[in-house]
Amino acid sequence: MTEELKGQDQKRGIQVHDKDRGGIWIYAQTQGEGLHPVVIELLGEGRKLADRLARPLCAVLVGEHEALAQELFEYGADEVCLFRHSLLQQYSTDGYTKAVATMVQENRPYALLFGGTDEGRDLAPRVAARTRTGLTVDCTEFRIDEENQMCQIRPAFGSRLMAEIVTVGGSAAMCTVRPGMFEPAVRKAGRKGRLSRACLELSPEEIRTKTVSSVREEEGPKALETSGTVVAGGMGIGDREGFELLDELAGLFGGTTGGTRPAAASGLIPHERMIGQTGRVIAPELYIACGISGAVQHLLGVGKAKCIVAVNNNPDAPIFEAADYGIVADYREFIPKLLKELKKTDGNSNI
Repeated sequence: MTEELKGQDQKRGIQVHDKDRGGIWIYAQTQGEGLHPVVIELLGEGRKLADRLARPLCAVLVGEHEALAQELFEYGADEVCLFRHSLLQQYSTDGYTKAVATMVQENRPYALLFGGTDEGRDLAPRVAARTRTGLTVDCTEFRIDEENQMCQIRPAFGSRLMAEIVTVGGSAAMCTVRPGMFEPAVRKAGRKGRLSRACLELSPEEIRTKTVSSVREEEGPKALETSGTVVAGGMGIGDREGFELLDELAGLFGGTTGGTRPAAASGLIPHERMIGQTGRVIAPELYIACGISGAVQHLLGVGKAKCIVAVNNNPDAPIFEAADYGIVADYREFIPKLLKELKKTDGNSNI
């Protein structure tokens, strides 16, 4: 960026940074008393980017969670910036936006990565707007180009192409990353880093929302993102009775069930169990797809599964191109037989 353009941006109130000085930053979202699982994934990918670009890997931690700083160091962070304040004990859009935006203004990061969780999707666009930079949502990959710039890659035009986005003009590159897209960082016990405690001026008047009470969600099926085995169905399943077969199969593996967008739209599965570009992105050890044709939008959600088994009565279904094992059969005939064999061995059988 030329000095002339810098001056024009500064006159318009746009925050201009020297990107040669900043590190790769991670928003360290918490879940209860611990880190959200997506943070460990971001640290794993962030470490690779930081090493490739010869920059530090840093994390911003908001709230009464100083004890988590050591865990962040052990998962690869070189520095943790901690914001503590009586008004930051619970997440609020206004309070956390001010804290993270303050970090950006003071530390001038090269890039800031958020998990694509409900909290991350709420916070990231507000921080980007507050600091006058762009935001790339739902990144699935990063690439360092020949000019040593970080390309943020995401599906576009209904997943018919992959867009490469580069943040120019000296502003921090901000993006959200869906849970399950990257391998979690490996923890190294005893690894040390630098903890900095940041000051934040925050008044109650700035917090426009207040948490009156909270209710713990009843224990439901295992989360799709953390399940080692996922059995999913598409419109080929036909009815809820068919999905009950899939539930039984998933139960024998200690896994959970999901489905495609059409299956969710038809009420066969809850929307929160929808897998694909507009749903959950998962990376289980075993993914069993029953009655699923294999649309690109769905496959984007399971591309990192270790093993994909497809069951479909159409030998030309696109799902077979992505599958490690393909079974051309009616699931209503195949799944009961599989269940019978698995029950003989208490589910300890290899497919």
